[in-house]
Amino acid sequence: MQGTIELRRSGAAWTAVQLNAALCSGDTLRVHPRSRAALLLSNETTLRLDQGTTLTLAPPDPGKATTLEQTS
Repeated sequence: MQGTIELRRSGAAWTAVQLNAALCSGDTLRVHPRSRAALLLSNETTLRLDQGTTLTLAPPDPGKATTLEQTS
């Protein structure tokens, strides 16, 4: 984690995220300019987020693959 990364839990306000924070379905991460973060998922996959990224964790849907959608 480098720079300013914010976390918004479902129904809450934006707060600075702490290193090694556990994330849950419905949580949203926002990566500010000149910032970046890496997420380690439970299946050992690493997601690297660059500046300008906003990521919301959707609840799992049994029997379906997880997809990641990039928007600008």
